[in-house]
Amino acid sequence: MERINYTLETVPLRSFHLRVLSYTIGGSLTDGYILGMIQFALIVYTADVGLTSVWQGLITSSPLMGVFVGCLIFGRLSDKIGRQKIYTLDFIAIVILSLLQFFADSASLLFTLRLLIGICIGAEYSIGPAIVAEFVPGRIREKMLSVVCMVWTIGYVIAAYIGAWLQTTGPESWKWMLSSSAVIALIVLLIRIGMPETPRWLIMNGKIDEARKVVEDKLGSDIDLEPTIEEIQNRKSAQKGQIKDLFIGGQGKKTAFAVIAMIIVDKFPRKQFTMFFMVVALVPLLILALWSGAPAWIIVICFAVHVLGNQSFGTVTAYIYPTEVFPTEIRTTGAGFCSAVSRIFACFGTFAMPIIIEHLGISVALIGMAVILAIAVVVTKVWAPETNNVSIDEL
Repeated sequence: MERINYTLETVPLRSFHLRVLSYTIGGSLTDGYILGMIQFALIVYTADVGLTSVWQGLITSSPLMGVFVGCLIFGRLSDKIGRQKIYTLDFIAIVILSLLQFFADSASLLFTLRLLIGICIGAEYSIGPAIVAEFVPGRIREKMLSVVCMVWTIGYVIAAYIGAWLQTTGPESWKWMLSSSAVIALIVLLIRIGMPETPRWLIMNGKIDEARKVVEDKLGSDIDLEPTIEEIQNRKSAQKGQIKDLFIGGQGKKTAFAVIAMIIVDKFPRKQFTMFFMVVALVPLLILALWSGAPAWIIVICFAVHVLGNQSFGTVTAYIYPTEVFPTEIRTTGAGFCSAVSRIFACFGTFAMPIIIEHLGISVALIGMAVILAIAVVVTKVWAPETNNVSIDEL
């Protein structure tokens, strides 16, 4: 009986695919936990240490500032030296920095530590989804990346429950709140021991024999790597891992779309799915903006629908599109660049939204958000490529 040969894009789901998913969702869970816990720790910290409103804003937004730096630096660095090294080192740093928060009894020290943690999270945003995209076959890629996005929310919710409980334990409970992320990060670090480099990165850098060994050891000997090797070697690129490569040739529109989509935050084509849920997120905002006297149950439903829409299209724009539209040689550079630019606006929103609400009212703030989503729908319609059921090497 003739032996069946698969490719990286057609191989059936195997146990190592699930291990790759566990590596990345562990990072996503930790990120959500770290960013969620500060909301509760800061209440106790402010009472214990004493913080001005400026310091509160700086500490809250410091991880976002760090993500901006981390995405730019480590996204590009990962394309140059490999995914695996940074993928492990960033969690060693997160464990250490999380523990040091226990001793952060000054605003400046806490700001610095969370800025550095944000830089590590930025590395995770750039590399984690790219590793999933480069290992798993196309038909399950969206499902796995969607899980990565959802787990971030689970980490945030877990932080909320643990933070609310720890608030009741005493005036210095902020120490345990902030340092508790070291436990989760350590578990993730241990799980990632033995993580190999991705075959696509190895092929891109001429390490064909290493790529074959990784595929055979981790995915099986029945996989034909030649189609992937041919696709990657035939692809022409002016530079490898340079920011400018994101804007030359056919990459310009893809980069512009991915950046704008991330700033704004399997069954269906990516493009139509994204546009549909952007509209789903937009409509409730307009209802609340125009119906100032809406009863409580209407407000609850509208915000629930908005969160559903935002989470749904955010999965595609934040995790799936950036890892699919860029080729292997600039995949983490591109994903990192898009995440970095999005953090600029996230930092701005953190400071600006309370001010807008105070001076212009909640209706103006909601209308502004709706307008931004409307722009996103247009941008998606005009610039977004359709990547569903297409090999990332062909893209």
